[in-house]
Amino acid sequence: MSTRSRIGMEDTSGRVLSIYCHFDGYPEGVGNTLLHHWNDEQSIKALLDLGDLSVLGSVLGEDRGTDWFDTRYRFEPGSPEWEKVQGETVAYGRDRGEENVAAIRHPKDAWPDYGQEWDYLYVPSLGQWLVRGSAWPSIGKEATPWTSIPEAIAAEVKAREEWEAENAARR
Repeated sequence: MSTRSRIGMEDTSGRVLSIYCHFDGYPEGVGNTLLHHWNDEQSIKALLDLGDLSVLGSVLGEDRGTDWFDTRYRFEPGSPEWEKVQGETVAYGRDRGEENVAAIRHPKDAWPDYGQEWDYLYVPSLGQWLVRGSAWPSIGKEATPWTSIPEAIAAEVKAREEWEAENAARR
């Protein structure tokens, strides 16, 4: 199962250029990776230029053509091949040969709905990432307010701890 997200950067006109990311979209996953590895405009632009992602890594990685993707997860852990690709971003277009996966430009208050659970926005004027739980108008779910990634991670940890305590009490 995946936790989907969109990753975007605001431009000087207040519009956003964003991409879809399929795996690990929760704040402790994609959020933490963005916070610690994608924190300057140049690297974020390079990331957005890849288009939609399967996996967000700590680095862009290199273009090895689309054939390597099928064998990537067959590498033996600890082998030189395995170590070489750890932490690399996997893009639908570059690494899997998929089409129509380019970034989308849209208003800040009208994010495309790809069924994502989280939206991430880099605001250059603040020099920081913001995150919110996505709105799903089709089921009447409203978006949560934009907040910092560390605040979202703290809320996520607290909710998990409360859930675990509640379930432990039921046993």
